[in-house]
Amino acid sequence: MNKTLEEFLLERNGHNDSFHIFGKLIKSVLLTDEELEDVSKTHGRKLIKSKEDVDEANNDKPVFYKERFLTFIASDETVDSYGDILRVDGVDLSRFKSGASAFIKSHDISDISGASGIIVKAWKGKNIEGCPEGKAVLVTVYFPTGEEDPDSDYIFKKYKAGTLRAVSVGLTVLEWYSPSSSDERKKLGLGAHGIEVKKWLPFELSAVTVGANPNALIKRSIEKDVIKDVIKDVIEELKKELNIKTLNNSENNNNSFVDKELKLRCYIDTLDVKVNL
Repeated sequence: MNKTLEEFLLERNGHNDSFHIFGKLIKSVLLTDEELEDVSKTHGRKLIKSKEDVDEANNDKPVFYKERFLTFIASDETVDSYGDILRVDGVDLSRFKSGASAFIKSHDISDISGASGIIVKAWKGKNIEGCPEGKAVLVTVYFPTGEEDPDSDYIFKKYKAGTLRAVSVGLTVLEWYSPSSSDERKKLGLGAHGIEVKKWLPFELSAVTVGANPNALIKRSIEKDVIKDVIKDVIEELKKELNIKTLNNSENNNNSFVDKELKLRCYIDTLDVKVNL
């Protein structure tokens, strides 16, 4: 007798909730300026670079700040901790695209205060580094400022700082397949008890602390961006402390400068990032 999906999940997982497949933050701003303008207009907002631009324009129209967009890999075809694989080609993004979904905290759809971001764009990505066959479901989220929503700002800052890196998508399975043999399961790349989710409908994206997908880590390029910002701050403090304009000034030959510059350069070299000193 064939089991229903609910029966299968209840037996395997101990519950029959919608799947929660974990993803990751990949870039602070992945969209082009033109795309950001389009999504802003779609949401009845004006795209602004900074708060100073709003003050100068004395603008009363609701705005989106360019630096407060984050793009995530909501899912790819990496096998998750349950042994399952979601097929990117089978995703139905209609709820994400219609505005009927939100970015929330830890899948708690009953808590209104948990709404932390606005899903502004969702699409099937191609040639995405680190994803099987380069396929992934990408989602761009806008996070309001601290003045507008302190809770949203708290989550945004955690992603920017790197202390929060994973996301998880809540979804409804529309079509699934459970192989009858271990050989077929292995051929599909599934785990021992995993299923192939051929069609699925995501209805929310959540901020989570720990990901179940082994591919759920921030991409190295994002870590580099965060590190660059930290290093630049250190450089500016070092310049102030030594009362110099640049760390490349050959006249700066005191021992304190030489020691600090050497340590900083060695640290940067180990990170393989380019920072102008």
